[in-house]
Amino acid sequence: MRKITVREKVLIGLAGAGLVGALFYLHVISPALAEMKKVDAKIPYVEKQLRAVRRIRERCGEINTMIDQVQQRLDKREGNFQPRAFLDKLAKQVGMNNDQLKGIQPKGSKIENEVYKEERFGVTLKKTSLEDLVKFLYQIESSKYLLTVRKLSIDPDKRSPSLLNAKFEVSTFTRKKPE
Repeated sequence: MRKITVREKVLIGLAGAGLVGALFYLHVISPALAEMKKVDAKIPYVEKQLRAVRRIRERCGEINTMIDQVQQRLDKREGNFQPRAFLDKLAKQVGMNNDQLKGIQPKGSKIENEVYKEERFGVTLKKTSLEDLVKFLYQIESSKYLLTVRKLSIDPDKRSPSLLNAKFEVSTFTRKKPE
C-alpha cells in the first residue's frame, strides 16, 4: 500500500469539508430558510389579526364605558322608583286621560342574572292622537330612568280613523339587592 501524499490529504480534507458543508446546508440552513419564508408569508395575516384584536379591544372599552354609565344611571335612580306609576304619571303629563290609557300590565321578565332584573310592562292606548302618542313614546325613551319601548303596534281606531290604538311594551332594568 502506498502512502497518501500531502496533496491527496488536502484534497480529501477539502472533499470532506465540502460534504459536511453540503450536509449542513441540506439539513440545517435549507430548512431554516424555508421556515423563514413561511413565517414571512404569515406576517401580513398575523398583522391583520392583530389589528382586528386591537379594534375588538377598543370596542370592548367603549362597551365597558357604556355599561359603567348605565350602572351609574341605575344607581342614581331613586330607590322607590316604580315604573308603572311613572308611566301613568307620564301619560297624564302629555294630556292622556283614563279613557285613552287602558292599561299598564306587568309582564314576565325575560332577562335576569345575579346583578340585574328586567321589568316589563304592557301598555294599551285607545283613541289617542298621533301627537299624544309621539309625545308619550318620546318621554318614555328620553326619561332619565332608562326605559325602552319594545314591540310597538299601532292601528287606526275603527270608529274614529283619525285616532290611533297602540300596544307596546316598556322595559327597564333594576339592580338586584345583594342577599
